[in-house]
Amino acid sequence: MSQHTQLAAGSGIVPADGQIADPFSGSACFAPASGPRPRRVATVGVGPSSYLRRAILWRVFGPPDVQALAPDAWMDQSANDGAVILQNPAATPSWEGLLDWAGDRRIVVDVQAAAVMAAAAGFELLPELAAGETQPCLQVMCHQRNRPVFPDAPAIDIVADPPVSCGFAAGDRVHLFLPSEGMLGLRALRNDEALQRFAARFNATVWGREHRTGGVALLSCPTPGGGRVTVMDLQAVDRRPDEAGSETPAIQILLSLLGQSPVTFGRFVVPPAHYGEWLEALDGLAGRHPRFAALETIGRSVEGHDLRMLKIARRPGLPVVLFTNMMHPYEWAPMYGVLRYVRYLLECLETGAFEADELLDCHQVWWVPAICPDGFANRCQQPSAINLIHNFPDGWAQAAPGHPRWGAYGAPNGLQTASPISWPGPAPGSQPETRALMGLLDRADGRVATVADFHENVGHLNFLHQAENLEGYIADVDYHADLTDGIRRAFRGRFHEHREATEQTDAFFHAVSHERTFAPGWESSWQLHAVARGAKAILVEAAGGDCTHYRTVRRTEHAAQTAEQILAAELGGLVRNPWGEDREVAWTSRRHPDNTVTVRLYDRAGNRIETKTETPVDGVVRRTIPAGGCLRFRIENFRQQETSA
Repeated sequence: MSQHTQLAAGSGIVPADGQIADPFSGSACFAPASGPRPRRVATVGVGPSSYLRRAILWRVFGPPDVQALAPDAWMDQSANDGAVILQNPAATPSWEGLLDWAGDRRIVVDVQAAAVMAAAAGFELLPELAAGETQPCLQVMCHQRNRPVFPDAPAIDIVADPPVSCGFAAGDRVHLFLPSEGMLGLRALRNDEALQRFAARFNATVWGREHRTGGVALLSCPTPGGGRVTVMDLQAVDRRPDEAGSETPAIQILLSLLGQSPVTFGRFVVPPAHYGEWLEALDGLAGRHPRFAALETIGRSVEGHDLRMLKIARRPGLPVVLFTNMMHPYEWAPMYGVLRYVRYLLECLETGAFEADELLDCHQVWWVPAICPDGFANRCQQPSAINLIHNFPDGWAQAAPGHPRWGAYGAPNGLQTASPISWPGPAPGSQPETRALMGLLDRADGRVATVADFHENVGHLNFLHQAENLEGYIADVDYHADLTDGIRRAFRGRFHEHREATEQTDAFFHAVSHERTFAPGWESSWQLHAVARGAKAILVEAAGGDCTHYRTVRRTEHAAQTAEQILAAELGGLVRNPWGEDREVAWTSRRHPDNTVTVRLYDRAGNRIETKTETPVDGVVRRTIPAGGCLRFRIENFRQQETSA
């Protein structure tokens, strides 16, 4: 049994940063943030040139909004920022004094400072070091480079639901550690009688324990003024990133604790997956929802693996939205995002949630999770190194060897001089996987309205470059509105092609870049083949981050959100407000000046609170979406306008 396989035993996913989680766990969308986001953050004892201050806080809040309080007199100062970080304060009050001073603010305290403050209150909390080894490590492929991931690093078991929306839940395991010479360390509080008395006295919630020592690594206390104080090892955050990006989960948790939530980034590694485990998981999913889900085999791969397809429908015969994944096995992260989304759809159908009526009343969803299952074991191409995405008849010639688009790439006589990701095969439609999809469209006989093929780009930047804009701000409700608008505009041309691809920056590949433009991906012969048979087709590049053995929370959530928007775009769009406060959104309809739109507004619980049919003034729909709610708009004469656009 390989090292990868040993790590994977019974876990489904083994995150790179140490998290162990079930790929079916969690909802398709993060929960709304609780309370308003802080506009500024104050620090105590954080070095002016530290990584925490300059690279993280400046990037997220902006330099003018990061206030440094005097380390020796910070209790005498007022921090009207809503968030405070205490790392190395020169003056340390008792824990009661800290809670009283906190008021309604969110405060994060370093574990060492927390122990000193607790001692001043009569509780002898003892910090202890959990150590891990740098050997052995996993060498994972990332952007054509091997990078070390340390499975023996200290990790935190999330033992209770976090008090904030941070992307993790009870049952997850997260690697948080500070690399040092030959060792990986994490400071936690010893889980002893003193800590138990402390937790009882201050109504503290222990929600993270170091998985081997049991030390308390994440502990939160409510304040009398309605705020919250959380203890964690800030050294796991205040450090330069390593190549594996192991600092990212710590930053994700920190920013969530400060109220900059929901945070949709983070890195995870999985061992080479076993395709059989995926088939069992799909069987289980379909078996739990027999009224609405069914599995069928649409063909076999070169090596004889079954190509499975999951069908989700309220009733048969509806037009089809077809999702496809893993055309390129080394671009596999979005598969988990679409998996979460189809699970979410099935739950909506079972519970009668509004999405069932709004998204699945007029369409059904078909999902092929792995077009190239033969690449599961090595995250590589088909064993013959054929790029299946260019093996379809439509567009095959443009991808053939010698075409100006590829130059000399794709020569079939040896990978030493040829690009293994460019060869379209010896003839169009020559591969069984390709023929399986072609046959699927033929059997559907025009019922496939839309094809969305999910991929991911291969950037290698850390989380600071995975935010929604160049200033580093996390996504707001405009993300969903712009994503909806971008998908609509892409579909007007039936498929989308990048025409400027010389600067492949991280922002360039975002679904919503700093210019707020939608960049779904390259034109492919699979798209062209679907378009030639009457479907709309789009290639979706999951936004930002590393490829191959990594997946990110942000990329999987982007895939889920994009899948939802593509399904919603068949009749209009759906805009969610994930924040803890009401947000105004404006959506522009450019289809036709007399466009008629039915607008339905839902609250956090999914209750419809408004229904109105209108002709938007200047083509703009404006609404205030309640916290956690969503806006659904349906274009009444969608297809006629799409044809005439």
